[in-house]
Amino acid sequence: MSRTQIIAIVVVVLIAGLLISGVLIYMNMVRKQSEKVEFLHNLDEKTVYYKGFGYSIEIDYNGKFQISKLTTKEHNILAPGRGIYLSYETKDHFFSSLELEADPGVEIEEIDEENYAAVLHFEEENTSYEVRLDFSPYETKATVKRTIKNEISITHQGFPSINLEQDAVENIRWHRSGSNFWIAGKASKMRNFLAAGEGYLAERGQAGYERGNLHRDV
Repeated sequence: MSRTQIIAIVVVVLIAGLLISGVLIYMNMVRKQSEKVEFLHNLDEKTVYYKGFGYSIEIDYNGKFQISKLTTKEHNILAPGRGIYLSYETKDHFFSSLELEADPGVEIEEIDEENYAAVLHFEEENTSYEVRLDFSPYETKATVKRTIKNEISITHQGFPSINLEQDAVENIRWHRSGSNFWIAGKASKMRNFLAAGEGYLAERGQAGYERGNLHRDV
């Protein structure tokens, strides 16, 4: 192979590489233009809404603390009226963040044009809570701090209570460990695989309703 041919091949490879890079940059620009982050704190309805890339999440703090909506592909995967919240039970006391005596205090942080945070504070007779939600384009991270003010013996707790719409997802992936929690599809009858089983969304009055459908079946 002559030196001229080698140079020609190198030039072709460089041009191809530049074209691929250009296409990837263009696709990234188009994606960013079509998927813009949205953040809205509605003081009248007492909700916090964040829309990232491929998902959106809504927090309801109107007399409660509740992650009321978690939407992907235009479908809310959380059970209406329940969603994700905090709860616990003792022998003679039940607490649920779905029913608070007062609206939580809310602090909003604008980190930059795509990243935000909301910090909520609320309490009841035995416990107080600080919930921090860090919103970013690809995920929302929730950090919950609970302070127990009185000596109590907790028999059950939803920390948090997760209530999914029936058949909304097939499995849940634990982010840190990489393991999967199968809850539908082929896993629906595989109890030894920690599957939640058929009809995993408990109805009011059924065992485990107050503790959340995933907690009930695990």
